[in-house]
Amino acid sequence: METVIIISEDNDLLKKINQDWEKSNFNIFFEKDKLNIEFEKDRIYLDKNNEIEGDFEENELKYLKNIFSHSLSFYLISYSDKTILKYFLTESHSLQNTYIDDDHDKLTDINSFLKDL
Repeated sequence: METVIIISEDNDLLKKINQDWEKSNFNIFFEKDKLNIEFEKDRIYLDKNNEIEGDFEENELKYLKNIFSHSLSFYLISYSDKTILKYFLTESHSLQNTYIDDDHDKLTDINSFLKDL
């Protein structure tokens, strides 16, 4: 499994993502700070974890706080395949105003991330 981090000022992002997918035919498990989606052969695991903020460099946090006006929430996404990650990010309409840290020194808005994926 590989991971990326979603950064948002939406504290209830998992609930909204769950609503994006709840009418799909995929297996979904949603609990307050966890969301798992099992596709046909792949899976996506999301965990809200604001302790991740401590892993960011000071300049990265300053950059994010200049973009977002409210407090930040951090969501770890574990995924089994880049194709499924791209599908998930594209079809999750609640992610429109988010940033992604790819864990390889790249911090960008979701649209730029998807273009590079």
